[in-house]
Amino acid sequence: MDIQSIIAQLTKQFGGNFDIAQATQLLGNMDLKNMDFTQIVNKLQSMGLNLGDIKLGDLDGDGKQEDIVDELKGLAAKKLGGMFGGF
Repeated sequence: MDIQSIIAQLTKQFGGNFDIAQATQLLGNMDLKNMDFTQIVNKLQSMGLNLGDIKLGDLDGDGKQEDIVDELKGLAAKKLGGMFGGF
């Protein structure tokens, strides 16, 4: 995994709420072989990179990003097929 693709994944998952220059510098000093994305994120955080809040996105597929409770309710309703008349 190259540095540019890691930065792109970090931006997708965490938004622009982190110091991209710092992340690039830290990644340049890391041996990325045999590391998956989760390990890379954990290592960056342990090295002092503040990634901010994780953005979960549109879990229920309704086209809008809501708070986690509404996303989970929508996802559950979708998975259960309205079995319980919705939430």
